[in-house]
Amino acid sequence: MSMLHLEKAVTKFLALTESSELWAQALRAISLYMFSGYAKTTFDHFQLEKVFLQTLENIKEEKITVSKDLSPMEGMSKIDIWFVLKEKNIFCHAPSKEELKSYLEDLLYNQGQVKYAWLLGEMAYSLGLDVRLNELRRDQLFYKQHLHAVDYAYWLTHKYFLGTRYLHHSLPSFGFSSVTTELTGLTNWVVEEGSFDLAAEMAICLDLAGKSSTKEYGYLLGMIMGALKNSDGAIIDPLLEDTDYNLAHTTAAVMIAIAKTK
Repeated sequence: MSMLHLEKAVTKFLALTESSELWAQALRAISLYMFSGYAKTTFDHFQLEKVFLQTLENIKEEKITVSKDLSPMEGMSKIDIWFVLKEKNIFCHAPSKEELKSYLEDLLYNQGQVKYAWLLGEMAYSLGLDVRLNELRRDQLFYKQHLHAVDYAYWLTHKYFLGTRYLHHSLPSFGFSSVTTELTGLTNWVVEEGSFDLAAEMAICLDLAGKSSTKEYGYLLGMIMGALKNSDGAIIDPLLEDTDYNLAHTTAAVMIAIAKTK
């Protein structure tokens, strides 16, 4: 894979998130934040710091308020912005404990969005606001039994993202053995399903776990590199709904996953 192929992905990702819409600015912010922590040399090569700083400028006045009329994606965007601003030590208007917990309860009980209710609660907890729902303070077996395969795989990958504060710290020495084993075991299924978004996230996680020399990592990386070679830089995931957000998200995941292979 040449630097040219990665450049296509970077250019396309920036084009896909050029909009001033909340989801686009939030996705650009969290993706560039992750990119800078995971592959700083490549991040600097593409001079993305300037873009990142401008994105921070764009989002710093966003009020992190949530209400029941927000979709899961909109709620995720708000919390992503909050996370990036706080990690960069930029003041932002954080949500109240009561309103955020009420939103998570609505996600879980009325919308059945287990994955989002769990993740947003865990992200808030990492930022010092404990709104985690008692029903979701469960072990890995619970999520394996109660989530369908795609959401369970995303649950696994986001355990790594949370554990590394979205790729800015090393993976903790303890607590990830069973998660890594489970994730490795899903490799063939992800490749067969053709999910480029999951393949990219899983490749990042296996690398974080020190598994970049395994055949499973090689399968995942080969899959996403093959897709990138045959595209204009944008990567469509056949398992996800055809939306601008999903196209940009998959392209971002692929961009980050291959950035350290340069």
